[in-house]
Order: sequence, then C-alpha cells, then structure tokens
Amino acid sequence: MNGKWNKIWDYLKKPYGWRLVLIYVFTALSVAAALTLVIVANGNPVLEIISYVSYGFAAISFGYTVFTIVIYAPTLKRKTIAQMRKSKFVSRLLDNWGYRTVVFAAFSLLLNVAYVVFNGVIAILSRSIWYGALATYYILLTVLRSGIVTYHRKKAKGKYILKQNQIDATFDENTQFKIEELKKYRFCGIILVILPISLSFAILQMVVANNAFIHYGWTVFAVAAYAFYKIIMAIYNVIKATKNDDMTIKALRCISLADALVSILALQTTLLYSFSEGNNGFVNALTGAAVCALTVALGIYMIVKANKVLKQTRNLKG
Repeated sequence: MNGKWNKIWDYLKKPYGWRLVLIYVFTALSVAAALTLVIVANGNPVLEIISYVSYGFAAISFGYTVFTIVIYAPTLKRKTIAQMRKSKFVSRLLDNWGYRTVVFAAFSLLLNVAYVVFNGVIAILSRSIWYGALATYYILLTVLRSGIVTYHRKKAKGKYILKQNQIDATFDENTQFKIEELKKYRFCGIILVILPISLSFAILQMVVANNAFIHYGWTVFAVAAYAFYKIIMAIYNVIKATKNDDMTIKALRCISLADALVSILALQTTLLYSFSEGNNGFVNALTGAAVCALTVALGIYMIVKANKVLKQTRNLKG
C-alpha cells in the first residue's frame, strides 16, 4: 500500500503526458464553473453552496497548475532556447550584447520614423509649433540611430570603406575603425547638445498654451508603466555599455537614454493633464528644463570622453 502511495506522490510531484494535459483542462473548466456559479447563484442557497465547492476545486487546481508550470519552466526554457539557437541570427542575438543593441536600435528606428510622420502630419495640418518641435526632435534621433545602424550593417558585410582623409597609415585597420567609431560617438554627443533646442520649443508651447501629451482612460496607466520601464532599462543599458569597447554601442545607449528622458516628461504632462486641475505650466517647465539639462550634460560628457580617448588612441601607433 505504501508503495502505491509513494508512486502517486512521485507522480504528483512531477506529472507528465496526457495526465498533465487533463489537469490543465480540469483547471480551466473548474475556474470557468466557479465564475459562472458566482454570477448565476443570485441568492440561491443551493447554488451558493455548489459555487463555494466549485471555488475550492478551482483554487486547488489552479494552485497545482501554477506549481507544474514552475517546475517545467526551466526545461521548457532550455528546450525553447536550444530550438531557437538553430537560427544563426537568433543565436548571435542571444550571445552578442552589442549585436543585440544594434538590432533593437533598428526597431527603435522604425518607431522614431512613425513618431516623425505622426507629429509631422499633425504639425502641417494644424500649423502647430508643438507637434513641429516634437517632429524635429524625433528626426534628429532618427538621423543618429540610422547612421549608426547603417554603419554596423555595412561593416558586418565588409562594405564600409573609410574615406581617404580618414586613413592614417601609421595605424592598423582596427585602430582606424576605432577612431572612426569615436568620431561617430562624438558626433552623437554634439547632436545631443543641440537636441534640446527643438525640445525647448515644445516645452515653451507646453507652458504658454498648456499643451500636453494626452492619453485617455486606462491608456494613461499603460503609458506610465512603459515610461518607467523605458527609463529604468535605458539607465541600466548605459551603465552596462561602459563595459563594451565599441563606442557606437555606447552611443546607441546614450541616444536611448535621451529618448527615455522625454518619455518621463511626456508621462508627467499626461498625468497632470488627466488628474490635475488648472495650468501646470510651471511644473512642466521645471521638468522640461531638467530633461534639457540632462540631455546637454550627456552630450557634453560624450564629446569630452570621445576627445580624451581619441587623444590617447592617436598617441599609440598601430
């Protein structure tokens, strides 16, 4: 008898096969039955008792289902990754953080283009300085991201050729490319210093005309969650990029941080517009000024860093 119970216990600790599928089906049916009975009981004492019993079965089966998912998740993850690694693209994406940064930057580039088109069309139709300034801001981000993504694409295919005035015979090819990447990093820094000019026009409209990034209903909370995720990941990736030798990868992460800072400004204006009464121009002006100052500081840091490393690199002969 003990052997039989031990066998059942061992199975319960790690179910498998068609019995596992049956558990999931039973869980789905019990949860659906419990919800249905709660709705239709409507004071009927018999149905209420049945609904309590059904709720108990649903709670137990749901808890057990979560347990099975937890114990099988590592195996499922391992098998899924092994299957995905059969693709060279996915395998490289998983293993190479720098490559992953460039690929994600390409997706962000598409999003920037969408923002440019959206804000640009509205700016033209409504003759709005607000949307025109935002369109300009995202145009500059698009130029930066597209330049670096294109550089990596050409370099990966061996099609990126250094211009004659960029070639220094005293350096080997790797050093020459490093110098080129430092120049791109510095150029991104220069654009980040200029970037707040376009943003300042949007902030001015925000203060004078009480314009804002407007979202309605539950979308406000979705925007808030996305903005916090974006800024946290941007800061994390900028810190992580410090360990990477490729300056263009660092540049992409700095661009993402500048983008994320605007998301925080957008979130604040959205929340104030949705939940606060009156003109919030002063608060928006303070946050806008802080975003502009941080963006400029980031750009200056990039310029100083690039010049310092360029000087050190040129003092080393390849």
